[in-house]
Amino acid sequence: MNTLLSDKKAVWVFMLPSLLLVIGMMYIPIGWTLGYSLFDGFPGFGSTFVGFRNYLDLWSDAVFRQSFVTTLVYTLVQVVGQVGLGLCLALLLKMGVKRHKDFMKTLIFFPSVIPAIAVAQLFIKVYEVRPQYGLLNSLLALVGRSDLIRGWLGETSTALWCLCVADIWRFMGFYAVLFYAAMIEIPEDIVEAARIDGVNARQMIRHIFLPLVFPVIITATSYCFIGTIKVFEMPYVMTNGGPGYATTLMSLYIYSTAFTYSQYGFGSAMAVVLLIETVLITMLIRSVPNLAKRWR
Repeated sequence: MNTLLSDKKAVWVFMLPSLLLVIGMMYIPIGWTLGYSLFDGFPGFGSTFVGFRNYLDLWSDAVFRQSFVTTLVYTLVQVVGQVGLGLCLALLLKMGVKRHKDFMKTLIFFPSVIPAIAVAQLFIKVYEVRPQYGLLNSLLALVGRSDLIRGWLGETSTALWCLCVADIWRFMGFYAVLFYAAMIEIPEDIVEAARIDGVNARQMIRHIFLPLVFPVIITATSYCFIGTIKVFEMPYVMTNGGPGYATTLMSLYIYSTAFTYSQYGFGSAMAVVLLIETVLITMLIRSVPNLAKRWR
């Protein structure tokens, strides 16, 4: 094996298929998108080169500004909800659950393998108000709070939060299992030594589990952010950006601009802004451990 790895030609032979796949599926489309963003219309079919005008026009577009803010709010809620609740569930599995852990892990992880469209349809039924009450409105009626019954996905004040709940429910189990896997890798002698020293559960979490799992938390936060900021299926199926533009995320607005209204240049410019935003915030998240070390 060492001889094979020392042969650069052999290494390139093994790497080349994957490298070509990455270039073909990622970098070439990014290059095309950058090119399209400099044109008005679709390049090669009566389009006009406009330079950076599409980027300048973005910030005068009220819908884009709203979708930009909505996407940031949605992503922040998802990161806090999915990663935060996932961490709490992992701690519960590690410190609270004594029996049937394998069953509990399977139960918690299961929603993350359900297709997004199926989850969207499930929560449409949960929030339903017509032709019959869904689960949420039925529970409100059962406990005598009929005054709270409403069309949850049809009101601007609640639609975005309903999407957030659905997406958090779907993925928090994934992060719970991820964090639990990191926690069981912590040497048991460290945990036992802390218990012998009289460390309580709160101190155990604060001074042992969280510091040792912190690198995994950073990675999970990055993964969650990248996955959420480009989410499309569930908002598209559940609300299609409505009511009004209350749940119009950047991904939905890019899709409708480019493929519904055929403004490929303007849509590509939005996609480039979304890419830059994703890269910058991901770099910021990844720099948190270094900033924490300097602060100490």
